[in-house]
Amino acid sequence: MDIVLKKTSDLSLDEIEQICYVFKNVFPGHNKSVNEFNNEFTNTEYGYSYHILLLSEGVIVGAQSYIPFKYFVSGKKTLFALSVDTMILEDYRNFDNIFDLWSIGRKAIKKEGVSFLFGFPNDNSYLLSTKGFGDKDVGDLVTYVLPYKVGSYFTKLKCLNFISKLCCRLLLAFSNFSRNNNEHNYLIKKNRETFDQYRYKWFDGKYNVVKRNDFSFVYKIINYNGVITAFLMDVYPLTKRNFDSAVRVMFSRSHTEFEVAIYVGYLHFLPQSMVKVPTKYKPKTFYFVGNILDNSVLDADVLFNIQNWEVNLSNYDLL
Repeated sequence: MDIVLKKTSDLSLDEIEQICYVFKNVFPGHNKSVNEFNNEFTNTEYGYSYHILLLSEGVIVGAQSYIPFKYFVSGKKTLFALSVDTMILEDYRNFDNIFDLWSIGRKAIKKEGVSFLFGFPNDNSYLLSTKGFGDKDVGDLVTYVLPYKVGSYFTKLKCLNFISKLCCRLLLAFSNFSRNNNEHNYLIKKNRETFDQYRYKWFDGKYNVVKRNDFSFVYKIINYNGVITAFLMDVYPLTKRNFDSAVRVMFSRSHTEFEVAIYVGYLHFLPQSMVKVPTKYKPKTFYFVGNILDNSVLDADVLFNIQNWEVNLSNYDLL
């Protein structure tokens, strides 16, 4: 078995097709086309991402990708990397190959100047990530929902859809009284100068980018686990007034196109336009973990506290 690091710009079409084949086989029900692969991994401020490839006789049987981002940490610009698509074909999936893919990959991207690695592992990867490879919890993301058609999520409650629609409209109406426009001082922020320029070209590029005079927001509507869901991905600047305004505008523009609206992230306030989902009803746990690759430039106390992060689904590769 061999492990190599390649940048997206160095991959051949055949290698990209092999990686997409592994993706399709490791994640049943999901596909990633060559075009979607390129959209995700070349739309960075560098024009490429990093790919750690596990090879058997020259054929790609496993991979892990790292997307580079510039973040400001306490005002200092630092290179981070988002870890995505950790995958190995079943016949080659053993601890040694998993360990080599992770450990060699981290050493390789550290040499490229990455100071901090972060990711949002699924249930299967979370324990391996934290117990096996030393990643630390930053904190779980919180889910907020506007259950416009509650019966779409709880099928036994379809008869109550008319009530949930009415309640949502009342909730949005009352959110007009949301006036707090104070910004939280996040110590860890995206480099907005480049982030918004590239992030919303990922995958199929079908994002709704809405700009108002004093704020902007992004949302995307997809079929998520059988429910047509509007995901509010980002609001900037993030204040309570702007958030509630964004939900109202999104609803006004697109409520005929979705059944449920969701925001996943960390908020320093309680919105009036959405309801915080109790833990037992969350559609999934959104783990948020990280690993410091260069201790000389980063403070663990700052990084491993979710209250310091400007984080939501735009930081993530789910959509």
